[in-house]
Amino acid sequence: MPLNNLPLPYAGELLYGVLARTKVHLWLHSPKNLLKTVYGHCGMIASMRFGSNLNALANCYGYAGLSSQTLMYKHTLWPLIAPFIPEERKQRCESWLQGQRDIGVTVASGVSASRLQYPKHLRYCPLCVLEQIDEFGEAYWQRLHQIPGINVCSKHECSLNIYTSDNLQRHQHEFFALSATACSTIKPAAIQAFHRDLNDYVITLLNLEVVKNPSYEQWSAYYQSLSAQNGLNRGQQVKHKEIESLVTNQFAPDWLKSLGLAVNCEETNWTRSIFRKHRKSFSFLEHYIINQSLMPCSWDVEGTLNEVARYNKVRSVKPQQLAGAPPKSMYQKYRQDWRRIVKVKGAKQARSANGATYAWLYRHDKAWLLSINSDYRAMNTPIKQKVNWCLRDKVYAKRITKIIDAADIDIQSPQRTKTWLLTHFSNKPSLEKWLPKLPITNKLLQKYAETTYEYQIRRITRSLLYGDPKKVRQLWFLMRKSGLSKERLTPIARQFIQLLLERSIVQGPSTSIEENHNNADKN
Repeated sequence: MPLNNLPLPYAGELLYGVLARTKVHLWLHSPKNLLKTVYGHCGMIASMRFGSNLNALANCYGYAGLSSQTLMYKHTLWPLIAPFIPEERKQRCESWLQGQRDIGVTVASGVSASRLQYPKHLRYCPLCVLEQIDEFGEAYWQRLHQIPGINVCSKHECSLNIYTSDNLQRHQHEFFALSATACSTIKPAAIQAFHRDLNDYVITLLNLEVVKNPSYEQWSAYYQSLSAQNGLNRGQQVKHKEIESLVTNQFAPDWLKSLGLAVNCEETNWTRSIFRKHRKSFSFLEHYIINQSLMPCSWDVEGTLNEVARYNKVRSVKPQQLAGAPPKSMYQKYRQDWRRIVKVKGAKQARSANGATYAWLYRHDKAWLLSINSDYRAMNTPIKQKVNWCLRDKVYAKRITKIIDAADIDIQSPQRTKTWLLTHFSNKPSLEKWLPKLPITNKLLQKYAETTYEYQIRRITRSLLYGDPKKVRQLWFLMRKSGLSKERLTPIARQFIQLLLERSIVQGPSTSIEENHNNADKN
């Protein structure tokens, strides 16, 4: 019997996260119990990228009309892989995903042998978590945040946090749910242009319609043509060094290295292999980096896939085959027009307003174009980040409340002053500076900061609870154990001790605290 009470996936939710929420909803503490409940056996692996046995999951969603194809393309990372492998292999992998061959998919699709480094831990945006809890009452894993190269939440402009409670390599059968406590640390980040372009490219891929894929031969022909169109051929040879220079100018070398896509001058480097005869698939990010570096405008992946599919066979393309060499008068005309425009508007605005002129020069006179643009390039001005103080105030207030709740259980903690509460934040100096803009947080700090008499009473109580039962009943020993003296006692703490004497909880030769201190001094 298929399980009919699986929670419905949220928009953009990772299928891995749906199963993790199922474990929480059904109070299933054991990973094996979850797998037996959903699949009928416990031999499945908790795959973050693809999932498996999608037919079984689709049967569980019969009431909602969700097919295995929908789960595959809307709630896994498969749409990033599928468009770039041959059609026959794609269909074979999809049939395995619908069954129980998830390990075979990683091999057949080329993911296991790929240079691209996928995240080893689940990642999340803390502000997205808060919004999810407010709207749905729970948090969930977004598949957009698990994609290599996407390190910043484009919606909230903050760095993605690593969920350190999981270890995907050690716990192969465990599904980790996103906890509501994961929103403690917010790291603002500057959104650069290539971040936005990459984010748009990935979103386009995730929402592409399923079409027939090009073959390796068609991809080979496309990249031969691309190098020729950009004047990067010397006869039949590709100018690999110039391509490498274009890539490193467009993308930071450290960022490329972190993804396993470092650019070097070795013959086996991926930037050279992609322009040769394709014998294996290249990752979605490798295609993006090359095309974004060589295209004058942002890369249209959907249009490119359609263009590649029109090639019939491998063919070498020479630059002169694409178009005849323009006359010198054309060069002079376009140069004059561009020089006049760029002096007034600058390189960036001139490109936006006169795309046709820019494209002609980029194709036929690229070296001159880049040279003159460098003289009129606008200085990069730092983007002033807008801070949602109201939302940040709520985040910090929730954090303060959790600290207080934990401290209430620990009677042996130090005095809970305002400073002590702030030491639990990694950004304590900046938090103190901006407290006037955080009214809820500031009020909680003032409310829950422990006064001196409260701390003295807690010290006395702690000595009564954890001290030697025979000795702490003697007032002089209780005061010594608590580290207090009659000079340091506050009036309210003094009243508390007097009450202990009157109720015989603490014994002394008299009801006078001063006399008991004198006795303590004698002892």
